[in-house]
This record gives sequence, C-alpha cells and structure tokens, in this order.
Amino acid sequence: EIDLIFEPVQNMYGLLQRYQVSISKEEYDRVADLRYKWKKLRTTAEKRTDEINQLQHGFKKGLTQEVQKFSTDVIAFRNDFDANGPMVEGIKPAEAMERLKRYQRQFDDKERKWITYMAGEELFGLPQHQYPELARTKKELELNTGLYTLYMNVLSKVNGYNDILWSELDFDRIAEEVLVFSNQSKKLPKLVRDWDAYLELKKLLDDFIELQPLVKELKHEAIQKRHWEEIMEVTESEFDFAGPEFSLQSLLDINMTAKKDEIEEITDGADKQLKIERTLVELETRWSS
Repeated sequence: EIDLIFEPVQNMYGLLQRYQVSISKEEYDRVADLRYKWKKLRTTAEKRTDEINQLQHGFKKGLTQEVQKFSTDVIAFRNDFDANGPMVEGIKPAEAMERLKRYQRQFDDKERKWITYMAGEELFGLPQHQYPELARTKKELELNTGLYTLYMNVLSKVNGYNDILWSELDFDRIAEEVLVFSNQSKKLPKLVRDWDAYLELKKLLDDFIELQPLVKELKHEAIQKRHWEEIMEVTESEFDFAGPEFSLQSLLDINMTAKKDEIEEITDGADKQLKIERTLVELETRWSS
C-alpha cells in the first residue's frame, strides 16, 4: 500500500517541475529518494524481524525449560511445607511462627517467578501453567499469619498479666483486653477452627476468661487473711499473699480452676461475712449514740 503512494506524489512533483513552479532542489531530491529510502527501510526491518524471530525461538525454548524446572521445584516446596511447615502437629507456637516466616520468604520468591513466567507465556502466546500447590500454600500462609499473629499477641499479653503484682492488678482493663482478643478469635475464618493452634488459642482464652470471676472476687475488699489461708488449704499450696512479690502468677501456679467451686464458696462466704460485719458496726454505732 505504501508503494502505491509514492507514484502519485512523484507525478505531482513532476507536473510542478514542468510548469516551472518554484520548489527547492532539496525538496525535489527528497521526493526522488522516497522509493529508495522506503526499500532500504523495509529491507532493514525484514532483517531485524529475522533476527528477532531467531532470538524469540531461543527465549521461548529457555522459558519452556525454566517452567518445567519450576513446576518440579513447586511440588518439592509444597512437600517440604507439608512435612516441615507451621502446620505440623506438636510444635510450639513460637517455633510455628519462625517456620511461618521462613516459608513465607520462600513462597514470596516463588510467587515472583510465577508472575514472571506467566508474563513470558503470555508474551509468546504459550498456555499459562497453573500451580495449584502454590495457590493452596498462599491461602494457608495467609490463614496461618492471621492465626499465629493473634496467638502470639495473646500469649505475650497473658504472660504480661501473670507478672503483674497483685497490688497493681487492674482487673477491669485486663478483662476488657481479653474480651477483645476473644472476639478477634471468633472472627478468624472457619477453616482454621479445627487447627491445633486455634484450639490451643481458644483454650488459652477460655481458661483465662474462666479465671476472671475468681480473680475479681479475690480482689474484693472482703477477702481477708483467713480467706487466703482457707484457699491455701483447699488447693494444698502455700504462697505469701501479703508479700511484695505476690502476683497473678502466684495464683495461676496453684491451678485455681481445679478448685473453682471450693474457692467460690470461700469468696461468697467472705462477702456475707463483710455484710454481717458492716451491719454489726452500724448497730453498735446506733446503740452507742
């Protein structure tokens, strides 16, 4: 089509020259060279196309080989993830978190290659390979990250609570924070709720929530020395409840939940005793006046 354009242009300039229209020699020369320069350009383009086709064949072959190798690597990675990843039964949360970070780094590297190979396959018009092992691993890593991030936050907080001195214990603040953690755990995807880590997390929160009423009652002003002594007797333990180092951990160490009913009886009795004592004080005050 471009070749057909040249002849009318050259004929037009021929007419202009015949009728002695003033046109610069430079412009005439450019028109005269049009066909030659176009042929030269087309020859160069065809040469470059042949060179690109040869390169493309090499790149295409290399890409195919890399994709085949990558497919094997992906299967090996998934097998290793199943055998040594964060979802292996029996490992501690801290160890699971470390494994999660390690496998996340490995996955990120493979995901970058995955994206690169998909772009190459699209460029060369090749069928795009699918990697269900990577897709499944990505989903499980995301779920594990959400679960273990919450788990470690809860563990850190609970351990911090345990070290708080009894005299400085702000029960209401702790109860509010634990409630937030409990609500967050309930919002985790249903898929993770059968996982060991989730069951451990739920038990950790449930045990702490179960302790809250006891702790609240024991912080009440009705609890006196005799009541602490009764608690030590029913739990068959000893602790310095009046000492400066007495903390929440001191109570957790005696496994209060195992004697929950007996301790509740003691705290209920303490409340009743305090009411009786106050009533007696009021009566004495009235009689003396």
